[in-house]
Amino acid sequence: MAEKRLLGLSARGEGGLVFSPFFWYMGGHFCWFVISGIQMVLIPAIGLLVLEISPRQLGLAQMAAMLPTMLFMLLGGLLAERRDARLVLSGMQLAALVPPMILGLSFLGDFLSYEIYLLCGFGLGLLMAFILPARDSLLNRIAGGEIQRSVTFAVALQFTGMLTGIALVSLSVYGGFLPFIMIQCLMSVACSYAAYRLPSRAVFRRGARGGAWSEIASGLRMAWRMKDILAVLLLMSSVGVFYIGTFIVILPLMTSMMYQGTAAHLSLIQVLFWTGTILITVAMTRLGVGVRRGRALSFAIFTGAGVLVVFSFWPPFWLFCACVFVWGLGAGISMSLTRTTVQEEAPESHRARLLSIYNLSFMGGAPIGAYVMGELAQNMALDRVVLFPAIGMVMWMVFLLWRTPLWRLRSGDGAVGVSVHS
Repeated sequence: MAEKRLLGLSARGEGGLVFSPFFWYMGGHFCWFVISGIQMVLIPAIGLLVLEISPRQLGLAQMAAMLPTMLFMLLGGLLAERRDARLVLSGMQLAALVPPMILGLSFLGDFLSYEIYLLCGFGLGLLMAFILPARDSLLNRIAGGEIQRSVTFAVALQFTGMLTGIALVSLSVYGGFLPFIMIQCLMSVACSYAAYRLPSRAVFRRGARGGAWSEIASGLRMAWRMKDILAVLLLMSSVGVFYIGTFIVILPLMTSMMYQGTAAHLSLIQVLFWTGTILITVAMTRLGVGVRRGRALSFAIFTGAGVLVVFSFWPPFWLFCACVFVWGLGAGISMSLTRTTVQEEAPESHRARLLSIYNLSFMGGAPIGAYVMGELAQNMALDRVVLFPAIGMVMWMVFLLWRTPLWRLRSGDGAVGVSVHS
């Protein structure tokens, strides 16, 4: 019943069925992550199979796709607070059709190059810095008081959209990559329209608004004072460096070089990972995870490190695939619980900025991880490279469990009462 109420499937106006803001939000959310799923396979597939780039060049390409998101994420969060986030989201998602359009034209005109490939990834990453905080800041407004369920539902829909995009690209063996680049363009328009249909969001205004840098600094100070949020940010920053960098660089290289994989194999690996993530997220939506979030997060992170250790033994492909699926289960737990913690605990006046800091901590480490993994893969065997992020993640996790309240993190324990006068 809660899902039907949120989706607005029974709401009727004079013209018939009227969809709720939750429906338009989640519809645009799904379409955007179809784009992301396609992009997730296109970057390594075009690089490794079309341009035949080296491990170092793949690491640089993945870094270029994520670096602008890291650099401009806080500015994006501030813009989402100072302007109508609905219009920011709609405009930026419409602009997101430009990078795939350029990539598609380069395919048609037979002038695709490594430089164009980098430029398109960079452009989409730049727009992501403004899209993510605008979309996240709107979720509380349309959740109807069901924030835990809404966040988990959004995460599940996110992974379903990504899985859809990934599965589509697996069909590239029949028609090449160009049809899926065109789908990205169409989905960008659909996302923009869905965001435009959301209700206007009141802009939070202070009595005396400071400059951009002072307000960004205010958000950082708030994150520092809220110890539970700080523990989550420190955890997800390490996930970006050690796990995302490995996932976007080393896994495609292992699939292509160790197992002689094609675009279909690259898609399969992505499908398995995100299927695991979807299944665990749906299970959490239906059953919950109890109140001990910190322990669930710790289990998920250590599971990921164990998976990387198994990779170091160069397992048969079926076991490699099974481990990727298990890694996806852990990723679903960590991403859902950490985002829910920030959504619940962040005060309204700082929510968009704190969510942008969360996204920055999560994605900001990825360019560093991608570059380091690319350099290591250029000079070392892949089955040895995977041990570095496993060891690094375990060491950092032990430090967090010792020095922060991460292990004691529980549902509803947030320091919501922290003063917001900053």
